[in-house]
Amino acid sequence: MARAVGLLLALGFGVAIVFGVAATGTVAVGAFAAALPAVLLAVRSMMLGVWIQGTDLLIVSWLRTYRIVDEEIAEVLIGDYSGYFNRWADGDLMSRHVSVLGLAIGRNDRLFPATAMRNSTARRRIPEIEDVLRVASQHRRDAQR
Repeated sequence: MARAVGLLLALGFGVAIVFGVAATGTVAVGAFAAALPAVLLAVRSMMLGVWIQGTDLLIVSWLRTYRIVDEEIAEVLIGDYSGYFNRWADGDLMSRHVSVLGLAIGRNDRLFPATAMRNSTARRRIPEIEDVLRVASQHRRDAQR
Protein backbone atom coordinates (compact mmCIF):
# COMPACT_ATOMS: atom_id res chain seq x y z
CA MET A 1 0.00 0.00 0.00
CA ALA A 2 2.82 2.44 0.84
CA ARG A 3 4.42 1.74 -2.54
CA ALA A 4 1.19 2.62 -4.32
CA VAL A 5 0.82 5.85 -2.35
CA GLY A 6 4.40 6.84 -3.18
CA LEU A 7 3.95 6.13 -6.84
CA LEU A 8 0.69 8.09 -6.94
CA LEU A 9 2.34 11.07 -5.27
CA ALA A 10 5.28 10.89 -7.68
CA LEU A 11 2.87 10.66 -10.61
CA GLY A 12 1.02 13.72 -9.30
CA PHE A 13 4.29 15.67 -9.10
CA GLY A 14 5.21 14.54 -12.60
CA VAL A 15 1.85 15.54 -14.10
CA ALA A 16 2.02 18.94 -12.41
CA ILE A 17 5.50 19.50 -13.81
CA VAL A 18 4.45 18.48 -17.34
CA PHE A 19 1.47 20.87 -17.23
CA GLY A 20 3.69 23.63 -15.86
CA VAL A 21 6.23 23.18 -18.64
CA ALA A 22 3.46 22.96 -21.27
CA ALA A 23 1.82 26.13 -19.95
CA THR A 24 5.02 28.17 -20.03
CA GLY A 25 6.37 26.66 -23.23
CA THR A 26 9.89 26.52 -21.84
CA VAL A 27 11.92 23.94 -20.04
CA ALA A 28 13.86 25.69 -17.34
CA VAL A 29 16.25 24.53 -14.66
CA GLY A 30 13.37 24.98 -12.23
CA ALA A 31 11.37 22.27 -14.01
CA PHE A 32 14.21 19.80 -13.56
CA ALA A 33 14.62 20.84 -9.91
CA ALA A 34 10.88 20.39 -9.40
CA ALA A 35 11.04 16.95 -11.03
CA LEU A 36 13.74 15.74 -8.65
CA PRO A 37 11.39 15.10 -5.67
CA ALA A 38 9.03 13.15 -7.94
CA VAL A 39 11.84 10.95 -9.20
CA LEU A 40 13.27 10.39 -5.70
CA LEU A 41 9.81 9.61 -4.33
CA ALA A 42 9.12 7.11 -7.11
CA VAL A 43 12.49 5.39 -6.64
CA ARG A 44 12.19 5.19 -2.85
CA SER A 45 8.61 3.91 -3.02
CA MET A 46 9.85 0.91 -4.99
CA MET A 47 12.28 0.06 -2.17
CA LEU A 48 9.71 0.05 0.66
CA GLY A 49 9.06 -3.30 2.26
CA VAL A 50 9.98 -5.99 4.71
CA TRP A 51 12.59 -8.63 3.98
CA ILE A 52 14.25 -11.37 5.94
CA GLN A 53 17.97 -11.59 5.23
CA GLY A 54 19.63 -14.42 7.07
CA THR A 55 18.83 -13.82 10.73
CA ASP A 56 17.93 -10.16 10.24
CA LEU A 57 14.60 -8.52 9.61
CA LEU A 58 15.04 -5.61 7.21
CA ILE A 59 12.35 -2.91 7.17
CA VAL A 60 12.75 -0.20 4.55
CA SER A 61 10.62 2.87 5.25
CA TRP A 62 10.45 6.28 3.58
CA LEU A 63 13.39 7.86 5.34
CA ARG A 64 15.18 5.03 7.04
CA THR A 65 16.14 1.38 6.78
CA TYR A 66 15.93 -0.72 9.95
CA ARG A 67 17.94 -3.91 10.40
CA ILE A 68 16.82 -5.92 13.40
CA VAL A 69 18.47 -9.18 14.47
CA ASP A 70 15.81 -11.83 15.01
CA GLU A 71 17.15 -12.61 18.50
CA GLU A 72 16.14 -9.09 19.62
CA ILE A 73 12.51 -9.58 18.58
CA ALA A 74 10.31 -10.82 21.40
CA GLU A 75 6.99 -10.56 19.53
CA VAL A 76 5.55 -9.66 16.16
CA LEU A 77 2.61 -7.27 16.45
CA ILE A 78 -0.19 -6.08 14.21
CA GLY A 79 -1.14 -2.51 14.96
CA ASP A 80 -3.59 0.01 13.58
CA TYR A 81 -2.17 2.53 11.09
CA SER A 82 -1.42 5.88 12.64
CA GLY A 83 0.72 8.14 10.50
CA TYR A 84 0.99 11.03 8.12
CA PHE A 85 -2.06 10.17 6.03
CA ASN A 86 -4.50 10.18 8.94
CA ARG A 87 -2.65 12.82 10.99
CA TRP A 88 -1.60 10.21 13.57
CA ALA A 89 -5.20 9.71 14.62
CA ASP A 90 -6.35 6.57 16.39
CA GLY A 91 -9.74 5.00 15.78
CA ASP A 92 -10.54 6.77 12.51
CA LEU A 93 -11.66 5.04 9.32
CA MET A 94 -8.14 4.50 8.02
CA SER A 95 -6.76 3.11 11.26
CA ARG A 96 -9.64 0.61 11.43
CA HIS A 97 -8.99 -0.74 7.91
CA VAL A 98 -5.21 -0.46 7.58
CA SER A 99 -2.72 -2.44 9.66
CA VAL A 100 1.01 -2.06 10.18
CA LEU A 101 3.76 -4.41 11.25
CA GLY A 102 5.00 -3.92 14.79
CA LEU A 103 7.75 -5.48 16.82
CA ALA A 104 8.30 -5.94 20.53
CA ILE A 105 12.01 -5.40 21.05
CA GLY A 106 13.00 -5.72 24.65
CA ARG A 107 10.43 -3.75 26.64
CA ASN A 108 9.51 -1.46 23.74
CA ASP A 109 6.80 -1.90 21.14
CA ARG A 110 7.54 -0.25 17.80
CA LEU A 111 5.07 0.12 14.92
CA PHE A 112 6.31 0.81 11.39
CA PRO A 113 3.82 2.97 9.42
CA ALA A 114 5.68 2.39 6.14
CA THR A 115 4.52 -1.24 6.31
CA ALA A 116 0.87 -0.20 5.91
CA MET A 117 -1.32 -2.94 4.46
CA ARG A 118 -4.95 -3.96 4.32
CA ASN A 119 -6.20 -5.97 7.29
CA SER A 120 -6.63 -9.09 5.15
CA THR A 121 -3.03 -8.81 3.96
CA ALA A 122 -1.81 -8.39 7.55
CA ARG A 123 -3.68 -11.51 8.68
CA ARG A 124 -1.99 -13.44 5.88
CA ARG A 125 1.54 -11.96 5.89
CA ILE A 126 2.30 -11.32 9.57
CA PRO A 127 2.04 -15.05 10.50
CA GLU A 128 4.50 -15.81 7.68
CA ILE A 129 6.99 -13.40 9.24
CA GLU A 130 6.37 -14.96 12.66
CA ASP A 131 7.03 -18.44 11.29
CA VAL A 132 10.31 -17.44 9.68
CA LEU A 133 11.49 -15.54 12.76
CA ARG A 134 10.10 -18.23 15.09
CA VAL A 135 8.68 -15.72 17.54
CA ALA A 136 5.37 -15.36 19.31
CA SER A 137 2.77 -12.96 18.07
CA GLN A 138 0.13 -10.73 19.45
CA HIS A 139 -2.66 -9.68 17.14
CA ARG A 140 -3.90 -6.54 18.87
CA ARG A 141 -6.72 -5.93 16.43
CA ASP A 142 -8.05 -9.48 16.87
CA ALA A 143 -7.77 -9.18 20.64
CA GLN A 144 -9.86 -5.98 20.63
CA ARG A 145 -12.79 -7.53 18.74
